[in-house]
Amino acid sequence: DLFYSFLTREYVNLRNSNVPPAETLAILKNKLSSIFEYGLYSRDSVAHPPRYGDQIEERVTLLIGCVEQVLGFSLPENLVNPLRKHFLALIGYVQRGLIPQLYSSSLILDRCKDEYDNATLLCRKINELLHIQCPATEVVWLCLFLKECRHYRQRIDASPDCGVILIAHGATTATSQAQYVNRVLERELFSAIDMPFEQSVHDTLETLTQMIQTRQYRRLILLVDIGSLIHFGSTISKLFQIDVLLMPNITLTSLLEVGLDLSYETSDLPQLTALLQSKNIPCQLCTPQQENGGKVLVISCITGMGTAEKIKKVLEESFGELMSQDTRMVILDYNEVRSLE
Repeated sequence: DLFYSFLTREYVNLRNSNVPPAETLAILKNKLSSIFEYGLYSRDSVAHPPRYGDQIEERVTLLIGCVEQVLGFSLPENLVNPLRKHFLALIGYVQRGLIPQLYSSSLILDRCKDEYDNATLLCRKINELLHIQCPATEVVWLCLFLKECRHYRQRIDASPDCGVILIAHGATTATSQAQYVNRVLERELFSAIDMPFEQSVHDTLETLTQMIQTRQYRRLILLVDIGSLIHFGSTISKLFQIDVLLMPNITLTSLLEVGLDLSYETSDLPQLTALLQSKNIPCQLCTPQQENGGKVLVISCITGMGTAEKIKKVLEESFGELMSQDTRMVILDYNEVRSLE
C-alpha cells in the first residue's frame, strides 16, 4: 500500500532531519494526495490477486459494503480492488506497529473535509470488523478515497464522435504525453501523432486526415505544440466541414486541464472553449462558417500607394505559399483606411 509505505518512510525521514512539525505536516499534505492517486490507480501485475483466509476476506468484503453504504452507490471493480488491497495492508501495518502516531486535521485536503464524519464512522467499523485499533491517519485516506469515488461517479462518458488528438514535434513526444495523461485520467481519451524531425508537415497532415476519416469524427479537439501545426485547425475544419477546437503551445499542464474538463465538465466545444479561456489557456474554435467567409489582409501606408504595393509584393514572395487559399490581400489608400468604421 503506497499510502502507508510512503507515510511511514517519509515521516521518519522528516523527523530525523529535524524539520519543524508544522513544515512536516505541510510537506506530507502536499505529497499524500498524489501518492494516494498513484496507489489507487496503479495497475496490478497479477491478473488474479492472492486471497487470504476466508475469515479475513469476509470481513474485508463487509467493510467494502459499509463503504458503499456510506457512499450510497456500488463501486466499480477498479475502485473495489485498491480498497480491498488497502484494508489488507492496513491490517499488516497495524499488527507490526509500523504506522506512526501522526494525525492532524490539516493533513486532510480542503476539498475532502466534508467526508470527515463518514470517514470516522468507517474507522469505527474497521475497529469492529477487523478487531484492530484503527490509526487516526486512516481518516485522511478515507476522506481522500470517498471524495475520489464521488468524483469518479460524476465522470462524463467519452463522446465517440469527438476526437481528441495531440500532435507534437519529436519521435515520441506526443505519444508519451498522451499515454501519461490517459493513465492519470484512467481512460483512453487522447490519441497521438508524433512528428519526427525528418517528417514533413504535409505527411503529418496526411496522417491526421486519415485518422479523422477512419474514426469518422464529427467534432475535433486538436492539440499542437509549435510552428506550422497551428494552421491545422482551420485546414481540418474547412476540409471536413466540422468544428475544431485548436489548442496551440500545448503543455502537460494544459493537457491535464482539458482532460479533466472533458471528463467532468463538458464535451460541448463552445462551452469547453469558454471554460479553457477562463483559465487563460490559449484556444480557438474553428468552424466551417468562419472558414467559408474567407479572410482579407488590408495593406496601406501613410507614405502612399507605391509603398503599399511594395509591401504587398514582399508579403507575397515571403509568405505566399503559407497563406491559406481563402486569404487575399487588398491595397487601400491610407485615407480610406482611416475612414473605415
